Amino acid sequence: MFSFIVSLIVYFIIFRAISVLIRFFFPSDSDEGRNIGGDYRRYTQSADYTFRRALLVVLAAEMNADGRVTRAELNVVKQVLVIQFGEAEAKEALLELRDILKTNQSVKAAAVSIWKTVDYANRLKILSILCDIADADGIVTREEVDTIVRIATYMGIAQYDIQVLIGRLNVNGDQTYGGGYYDGWQEQGRTYGQTDEGDVSLGRAYELLGVSASATNAEVKTAYKKMAMQYHPDRVASSGQDAVKAAEKKFKEIQSAYEKIKAARGLK
Repeated sequence: MFSFIVSLIVYFIIFRAISVLIRFFFPSDSDEGRNIGGDYRRYTQSADYTFRRALLVVLAAEMNADGRVTRAELNVVKQVLVIQFGEAEAKEALLELRDILKTNQSVKAAAVSIWKTVDYANRLKILSILCDIADADGIVTREEVDTIVRIATYMGIAQYDIQVLIGRLNVNGDQTYGGGYYDGWQEQGRTYGQTDEGDVSLGRAYELLGVSASATNAEVKTAYKKMAMQYHPDRVASSGQDAVKAAEKKFKEIQSAYEKIKAARGLK
């Protein structure tokens, strides 16, 4: 009996150790939902920027966009840093952020670094955070929106994704802001795998659903449902026709992406 108990304890210890290692090297979807990039160690550095440094530079640029940094904006950033890096590293990051806010940093270089090291789905999360910062004090200025669009462009975010998120902001009391702003951007969508017929490449299809080509069929299906719900036009019905049209376009593209993946995998 004693040897059985000892064996059971040893088995439990080994099982827990293996579980911890698996969760460390292969974080689950629920683990990744807690921060921007799952295990941010994957996003170590690009050129002169670590992931943390690049993120802080773009967050600081949005905080400074209207010429003033409010406590509400700082609270949003604090929450993001704690979720992303943990309490201890968040404190270090806040000290680094304080210095960045006082100096001129290359926002373009930082955003391009993020584009090179972070997948599309997580770049969308960063874009959403920038929108949260702009909206933190309840007053969204055109300068703040311009900064979001500039950073998003450098990060390689497609025009229609930008327009959907921007469409949810109430800019100076005008929810229709953005219609004419995107007149010069009509060609940009094609640089991200979109064809003239509105179809998407298989690689772009996986990007649209926020999964890798190695994802299981169940993961692809779950991702499709999540993205379809997120970009359903009904969610932005009160944000003006520009936002609704952008959402409709995005929604159709998500459906097209899912169909392309299903066809490539022989799924019904």
